[in-house]
Amino acid sequence: MRFVPLFLSFLATACAVAPQIQPETRAVRVTYLDHKSGNKIGLFNESNIDKTNYYAQMRKDASYKVVSDLHMGALMLQLRELNYFNDAAPNNQRVRGARSTIQIAIEGQTWTLAYVSGGTQEQLLQIQDCRSAIRAIYDANQSFQRVENSEGADYFKETPTRS
Repeated sequence: MRFVPLFLSFLATACAVAPQIQPETRAVRVTYLDHKSGNKIGLFNESNIDKTNYYAQMRKDASYKVVSDLHMGALMLQLRELNYFNDAAPNNQRVRGARSTIQIAIEGQTWTLAYVSGGTQEQLLQIQDCRSAIRAIYDANQSFQRVENSEGADYFKETPTRS
């Protein structure tokens, strides 16, 4: 099962499936990490973090976003349908040799799903679909995070090390 068409149908028919999608009111943190590039994105729900206070604080980067409890509920439903919670290890330990890791913490309990080089095609598709679900929610939400910026306006100019 590929994720994107299913998730888009969730969003398009949210009213029709409202009984299935419930706001996630437990404190949730979702993190996706690509180990090769070092890129990380993450989500908190509003029951976990106060959005105004979070974005008002200066940070090194803007890799985490605060999303509504309803969006987090839709994501949790999608991840359950992708068997994330069945296949993820119930811990927060790093998996040696992992190329990609998705970690979810819900009120102190953590699950870790990682794809390791040489894994099966099914494992690769699962982590790609889970990543796509996370990315869809991440991209659907705006954030206005204050970030450290010692370069001022020059930060946005093209340099040999940043293009």
